[in-house]
Amino acid sequence: GEGGWSQIKYESYTATHLSDLWAHSGGQELVLNLPAMLGLLESNPRLGLSVFTASHPHTADQWKKILARDDPIAQHPHQVVELLKSIKPLVADEEPPRDENAPLPLDTGKALAVSYLESAIGIHSGRPVQKDAFDVLPPDHALEDLAAGL
Repeated sequence: GEGGWSQIKYESYTATHLSDLWAHSGGQELVLNLPAMLGLLESNPRLGLSVFTASHPHTADQWKKILARDDPIAQHPHQVVELLKSIKPLVADEEPPRDENAPLPLDTGKALAVSYLESAIGIHSGRPVQKDAFDVLPPDHALEDLAAGL
């Protein structure tokens, strides 16, 4: 048979190595600037997006255990969004949305950026909502009386 790799095998191999680079400190800037990253995002948007989102927490329990420095929002979000917005996918996403919870079709750079941000802030993965620190303070009746008198 042929000795060459299929397109999906090559793309999967590339995504795995780019994900490994992304996961190591210092590798993010390299991944953001590699032509292979751009090519992967254009030819297989969902797989390319996974390079940036694979390390994101996927459950509420994972979100609770994450360290601040490992929070996806601390991992170059502006640069990732700018890169994703610049992408013009070469193929249409094969999965049309079935319902409101279906993933966005990744047929534009903006759709890639929105999907990345949804993952980074944990919209569908149970990121706990932080209580406002002021909600747990005891009431200050003197201040409330002063404010009511204004």
